[in-house]
Amino acid sequence: MTEQIEKLPEHLDAVWQAITLALEKFSNEAQTEARWLFQHVGFSPQDRRWQPHKPLSEVQYQFLTEALRRRQQREPLQHILGTQAFRHLELVVNAHVLIPRPETEELVERVLAYIHTLPRNVHSPLRVLDVGTGSGAIALALKTECPSLEVWASDLSFDALQVARLNAQRVSAQLHFRQGDGLFALEDGLKASFDVLVSNPPYIPPEELAGLEPEVRDHEPTHALVPQDPDPLYFYRHFAAEAPRFLRPGARAFFEIHSALGPQTQACFQPPVWCRTEVHTDFSQRPRFVEAWLAADLNWAADSQNHDKEGVMTCVS
Repeated sequence: MTEQIEKLPEHLDAVWQAITLALEKFSNEAQTEARWLFQHVGFSPQDRRWQPHKPLSEVQYQFLTEALRRRQQREPLQHILGTQAFRHLELVVNAHVLIPRPETEELVERVLAYIHTLPRNVHSPLRVLDVGTGSGAIALALKTECPSLEVWASDLSFDALQVARLNAQRVSAQLHFRQGDGLFALEDGLKASFDVLVSNPPYIPPEELAGLEPEVRDHEPTHALVPQDPDPLYFYRHFAAEAPRFLRPGARAFFEIHSALGPQTQACFQPPVWCRTEVHTDFSQRPRFVEAWLAADLNWAADSQNHDKEGVMTCVS
């Protein structure tokens, strides 16, 4: 049962303390959450210091009271505020999409670092595909930070795509959207079209769902956390099998992964079609990303049995 608090006081410092104390009972970031809530209604930490007895307006008071009630029910703060920061963007989020995480910002950084090594052709822009786009975080970060890209974004959920389209409108970014399950969202006319594939697919094993924090388990879309197939590697096997049809020879693929399934995920991308794979760690030094190289000459790769000293097929340059 959710614990209820007494009626909030009416002055700034007292309200701030009461909300922080209530948040500390279930949040490890109570001070940060309180700051975001008060900034949302127009107060800064400096206001609390210099105007501790300033009364709240009725609108401010009602918002903070309702926000605290929702947080006590373990609704994510991002749903209450309606947005989440992601790199330089402020994205609309709701119950139809995953809340973008800092680790996914690192995934974007890896993709951008690779893209910046590729030659530019004004007549044929680099084409990137983001599968399972959700809020559009990855696709929009790539497009806004590298405007010359042609970015495509797909998702199985119609409601998620509506959120992504809204976010694209908010930042005036032109994306190509497709609805469908994984790479099956793409039509045949897009075969051998993409230079980069990126995805943060569902990868939570079903048996782990119950152990997730209530903010995630009860309020974020389950289909974006757990694949419908009981195999947590389902989407990586799907990408390994289907992506070569849509990627250009020599293309690169980047995936966010379950930190406990690094070697198993890496093993999905086998030579000779996938000529090299690497597992990268995140800022916490946990295995978090897989980078896979598609063979530059698939006909050569199908016949070749040459491997490098680590047992990974060496790419054709």
